[in-house]
Amino acid sequence: MIRINNEALPSTAKQFAYDGCHLIKIIETRKDLKYAKEGGWDILPLSKLEQTFERSCCCRSVSNWNDSHTYVAQNEEMRFEIDEEQTK
Repeated sequence: MIRINNEALPSTAKQFAYDGCHLIKIIETRKDLKYAKEGGWDILPLSKLEQTFERSCCCRSVSNWNDSHTYVAQNEEMRFEIDEEQTK
Protein backbone atom coordinates (compact mmCIF):
# COMPACT_ATOMS: atom_id res chain seq x y z
CA MET A 1 0.00 0.00 0.00
CA ILE A 2 1.22 3.46 -0.83
CA ARG A 3 0.26 6.46 1.28
CA ILE A 4 0.74 10.17 0.75
CA ASN A 5 0.22 12.31 3.85
CA ASN A 6 -1.49 9.34 5.54
CA GLU A 7 -3.95 8.81 2.67
CA ALA A 8 -3.86 5.51 0.81
CA LEU A 9 -3.70 5.76 -2.95
CA PRO A 10 -6.22 3.70 -4.92
CA SER A 11 -4.96 0.20 -5.68
CA THR A 12 -5.22 1.06 -9.39
CA ALA A 13 -2.57 3.78 -9.04
CA LYS A 14 0.78 2.50 -10.33
CA GLN A 15 2.15 5.60 -12.11
CA PHE A 16 2.07 9.36 -12.05
CA ALA A 17 2.29 12.10 -14.63
CA TYR A 18 4.78 14.95 -14.20
CA ASP A 19 4.83 18.23 -16.08
CA GLY A 20 8.59 18.66 -15.56
CA CYS A 21 8.19 21.53 -13.10
CA HIS A 22 5.68 21.34 -10.27
CA LEU A 23 2.50 19.45 -11.20
CA ILE A 24 2.31 15.80 -10.19
CA LYS A 25 -0.84 13.88 -11.10
CA ILE A 26 -1.58 10.36 -9.86
CA ILE A 27 -2.70 8.10 -12.71
CA GLU A 28 -5.67 6.03 -11.52
CA THR A 29 -7.17 4.71 -14.75
CA ARG A 30 -6.20 3.79 -18.31
CA LYS A 31 -8.11 6.86 -19.45
CA ASP A 32 -5.95 9.06 -17.20
CA LEU A 33 -2.84 7.47 -18.68
CA LYS A 34 -4.08 8.01 -22.22
CA TYR A 35 -4.76 11.72 -21.62
CA ALA A 36 -1.44 12.24 -19.84
CA LYS A 37 0.48 10.65 -22.72
CA GLU A 38 -1.47 12.64 -25.30
CA GLY A 39 -0.65 15.81 -23.36
CA GLY A 40 3.07 15.09 -23.43
CA TRP A 41 3.46 14.55 -19.68
CA ASP A 42 6.31 12.42 -18.34
CA ILE A 43 4.91 9.11 -17.05
CA LEU A 44 6.84 7.63 -14.13
CA PRO A 45 6.34 4.74 -11.69
CA LEU A 46 5.15 5.59 -8.18
CA SER A 47 8.53 4.42 -6.87
CA LYS A 48 9.95 7.68 -8.32
CA LEU A 49 7.33 9.94 -6.71
CA GLU A 50 9.24 10.99 -3.61
CA GLN A 51 12.41 11.75 -5.60
CA THR A 52 10.46 13.69 -8.24
CA PHE A 53 8.62 15.68 -5.58
CA GLU A 54 11.87 16.64 -3.84
CA ARG A 55 13.45 17.80 -7.12
CA SER A 56 10.45 19.78 -8.38
CA CYS A 57 10.00 23.51 -7.90
CA CYS A 58 8.61 24.95 -4.66
CA CYS A 59 5.11 25.43 -6.15
CA ARG A 60 4.68 21.64 -6.34
CA SER A 61 1.46 19.78 -5.64
CA VAL A 62 0.14 16.23 -5.94
CA SER A 63 -3.41 15.43 -7.03
CA ASN A 64 -5.20 12.81 -9.06
CA TRP A 65 -5.37 13.32 -12.82
CA ASN A 66 -8.80 14.97 -12.89
CA ASP A 67 -8.04 17.19 -9.86
CA SER A 68 -10.96 15.83 -7.85
CA HIS A 69 -8.61 14.93 -4.99
CA THR A 70 -5.51 16.72 -3.69
CA TYR A 71 -2.94 14.70 -1.78
CA VAL A 72 -0.42 17.51 -1.32
CA ALA A 73 -1.45 21.14 -1.68
CA GLN A 74 0.89 23.74 -3.12
CA ASN A 75 3.74 24.54 -0.71
CA GLU A 76 2.74 21.67 1.61
CA GLU A 77 5.21 18.99 2.72
CA MET A 78 4.75 15.40 1.56
CA ARG A 79 5.02 12.26 3.67
CA PHE A 80 5.41 9.29 1.36
CA GLU A 81 5.09 5.73 2.69
CA ILE A 82 5.27 2.36 0.97
CA ASP A 83 4.25 -0.81 2.75
CA GLU A 84 6.44 -3.23 0.80
CA GLU A 85 4.63 -6.30 2.07
CA GLN A 86 1.27 -5.14 0.74
CA THR A 87 2.59 -4.04 -2.66
CA LYS A 88 3.91 -7.50 -3.59
